[in-house]
Amino acid sequence: AWDDTFVSLRGYWPDNRRTVLVWWRDWAHEAKYDRVTRIGYPVIAAPTHHCYLDFYQMEPHRDSLYEVQSPTVTLKNSWDLRSLERRSIMGLQGLLWTETMRTWDVVEYQLFPRAVAIAEAAWLPQEHLD
Repeated sequence: AWDDTFVSLRGYWPDNRRTVLVWWRDWAHEAKYDRVTRIGYPVIAAPTHHCYLDFYQMEPHRDSLYEVQSPTVTLKNSWDLRSLERRSIMGLQGLLWTETMRTWDVVEYQLFPRAVAIAEAAWLPQEHLD
């Protein structure tokens, strides 16, 4: 379940042995990473400011090849997920919402190379992420 689902349940948290939480709202006070992982749910991390690939890749936005969603998630943001405590997460998820992307060229432009950076951050041992 997405982390905002739990907030809307107003304190009712399903059995944490059978529920996986997708954490995405790295900007929301009630969904801060340490708070979410402390509850004890297995977590798939998809923090907005690192893993949302439909956001612009660079500043200023006028230099982008295509008009897409804002704000900005750079290649460095996508790769730099070292602050996540690995033992608390099952994995990372990159997201690419394509409803505003008109062509496959736009999809590829938004996806690469950031999807590779997320995969590398997810699979490499932490000591190799320098």
